[in-house]
Amino acid sequence: MTDDARPNETHDEFVDLTPDGEEPSLEDADASDEEMLDRLDFGDATRSGTDPDGAPAHNALQAERDELETKLLRTAADYQNYVRRATREIEATRQQRIVDVARAMTTVLDHFDRALQVEPNQTSSEELLQGVGSIRDELLKALATFGLERVEVQPGEEFDPNRHEALMFQPTEGFESGQVVQTLMPGYFVKDTPVRPAQVSVAQ
Repeated sequence: MTDDARPNETHDEFVDLTPDGEEPSLEDADASDEEMLDRLDFGDATRSGTDPDGAPAHNALQAERDELETKLLRTAADYQNYVRRATREIEATRQQRIVDVARAMTTVLDHFDRALQVEPNQTSSEELLQGVGSIRDELLKALATFGLERVEVQPGEEFDPNRHEALMFQPTEGFESGQVVQTLMPGYFVKDTPVRPAQVSVAQ
């Protein structure tokens, strides 16, 4: 008989994967996933030693949470203490600065007191002006120790809106437009911060 004459013959082959050619039993088919895992030897890597309820893992997480909560509360308390200390230090520094300024001004007040004790009939106007000038110089010297700078603008300087305040604009011979003609009031600065800009007249 030829190959075409063989009825119901198939070329597919069945491969038996069971050991020793044994057929799989119904017990194997009905085994639960947990039993199947137990049959496989993965060691202790997949089973960390927790009981079925997972109590040790829960206790560990709770302990970690309590530790983090304690650290958070301690950090918050430390920050509040830092804020209180910083506030006290800032206030103490500000108070000390006021005391330093007042102490420097007492010397100037002493000069004023001595000037007021001078006999008017025995003092010329020139001596009086010299005394007032000395007191002013002493005051400027005291304020300079705290960073105060007196600014007087020279005629012909360019007007600077960051340092000058124009009180008037007027056409002036000998000056170009935008040049300072006259300082009406000197300016005062502490570093680059204006206490009062110099008040000037500007050529138009």
